[in-house]
Amino acid sequence: MSVTARQPHIKESRLLSVQEQCLQGIECMRDLLVKQKVSLSNQLRGLLLELGYPIAQGDTPLIRAIPEILEDAENSLTSSFRFSIDLLFQRFKETIEEAKQIEKQLHEIVKEDKTCNRLQALEGVGPVCAVLIKIALGDATHFKSGREAAACFGLTPVQHSSGGKEK
Repeated sequence: MSVTARQPHIKESRLLSVQEQCLQGIECMRDLLVKQKVSLSNQLRGLLLELGYPIAQGDTPLIRAIPEILEDAENSLTSSFRFSIDLLFQRFKETIEEAKQIEKQLHEIVKEDKTCNRLQALEGVGPVCAVLIKIALGDATHFKSGREAAACFGLTPVQHSSGGKEK
């Protein structure tokens, strides 16, 4: 038995429902694809920058520039390098499409969910944040008060605790 399990003032974490676990999984997959997209774009930019081909930030400039670079027969890029860049570029475009498909699924889920719609009414909360807040809050019965729920998100500077003593 862990030390934490023996502490009476430590609140147990709640179990997620299957629906909440599925939502959390969808968001994790979306997040992974976004990270992969950024990683691929940085890799492509870095490799081409080393050879004297600077490409502006953003997906659109990259999508425009790479085909032009690959088709330019007068540059000194080797055929094997062109082939490898093209493979990485195709993977980049596929990752963008896959992320869009998952985001579309999230948008459809959010449209049908009353809680997510209410959360989106808050300033700065979009579909992704609404899903994440819904997962974190659940039915909110495990929080003693709204202040405790806000503290869980780091939204209130009022709650301070140290060494098990809450102020």
